Amino acid sequence: MSEKTMFVLRAVPIDGDDTAEASTVTPMTTRGQVRGMPTRRLAPLKLEVRDETSAERHEKPHQIIGTIDDPLPLSVIEPVRLDKTRQGLGAEAKTTEAAASGQSDADATAIEAAKDRGTAWGIHALKLNSDTPYNGAGVTVAILDTGINRSHAAFAGMGDNLIEKDFTGEGNGDEHGHGTHCAGTLFGRDFDDGDGRTVRIGVAPGVERALIGKVIGGKAGLKELILALDWAFNEGADIIAMSLGFDIYKALEFKDADIPTAARLVNTFRDNVRLFDTYMQFRFAGEAMGQRALVFAATGNVSNRDQYVVSKLSPAAAIGILSVGAVGPADDDTLKIAYFSNTQPDLVGPGVGIVSAGLGERDFSVMDGTSQACPHVAGLAALHWEQAAEGLQKHERVSTQIVAAALRASAARVKAKSFPGAATDDIGAGMPGVP
Repeated sequence: MSEKTMFVLRAVPIDGDDTAEASTVTPMTTRGQVRGMPTRRLAPLKLEVRDETSAERHEKPHQIIGTIDDPLPLSVIEPVRLDKTRQGLGAEAKTTEAAASGQSDADATAIEAAKDRGTAWGIHALKLNSDTPYNGAGVTVAILDTGINRSHAAFAGMGDNLIEKDFTGEGNGDEHGHGTHCAGTLFGRDFDDGDGRTVRIGVAPGVERALIGKVIGGKAGLKELILALDWAFNEGADIIAMSLGFDIYKALEFKDADIPTAARLVNTFRDNVRLFDTYMQFRFAGEAMGQRALVFAATGNVSNRDQYVVSKLSPAAAIGILSVGAVGPADDDTLKIAYFSNTQPDLVGPGVGIVSAGLGERDFSVMDGTSQACPHVAGLAALHWEQAAEGLQKHERVSTQIVAAALRASAARVKAKSFPGAATDDIGAGMPGVP
């Protein structure tokens, strides 16, 4: 019987100097002078993801920054189906899995409205139009989700700059449709479904390079998510969007379990969340070395505001990640929090009746959820990133902190007008605007 391995994160010196100390604070740091002692610069560190036996973990234990026994599986944050008015009435919602197959009347209504307007409602709500001076040109984005239908008209002309990598073992492509929908919202090109009425679905259609990590499917879990994030960082992503969650329901199936089993499952979930936090802290500390990206994650669709609210779930709750909640239309051109949107987001975006790319080559698809809000805000970040890059010298880099601050500042300008009386716990800083 083979020995059970553990999932291990190691911070390994890039230059091979094994005497250097591992650090979860910064990949490169300087020790200050004490009583005239000279400064000493620690070696830059890189992260390595491994499955290790007990004997392997005893080698250079100072490099290990985290371990877990059982990486949690990942799941898509399933969209919800709303009634035809799409006003967020909880009693009339049902999950996509339970919805009847085929296009509903609500979907057809949303698509027809988008065709008449020439824009998806989310684009309209963000007040994006042909006069907007930025479109995401020069920004590299990454989406970690169910993959992408690269043959869709919304991604026409991207060619080899649409880079796919499968972490599930199922191969590239998208059988679900969730990843394609999110990608269309973030950077999709305008298209029509054959009737000649073109619709703008993408917040940042000028994005020329996109990294698509397929992390939902098969037995993919926390390990694959970390590998995909590492890939996106190393491939030069500026913006990373994740509309996914740890499968807490599978992890916490202890309704009829005995106390030891329930405790083990709770500890498993806790340990996974802590390890992910450790990874993100390490990565964000690497901005000084140019390993930077602004990472967004959907807060989740677990709330039902007629009865209860739920706080944002991991990975959206991880340190350093910008969490995104969903809003929908209210009266008099104002907005309101979607009834399903979890609380304590950093920002919010359109997440009700969102028209984007479907699984056919020219299909429209309609989804509701914080998953749909996330790529809206990530797309706005691409516009602000493009603006921040203006005038920089070749050796200068855009700061993620500057872009995050610009998003919050633009949200603050319209918060009172767009969300009268809304609580900060519901909408965070608000919904960002265009640069």
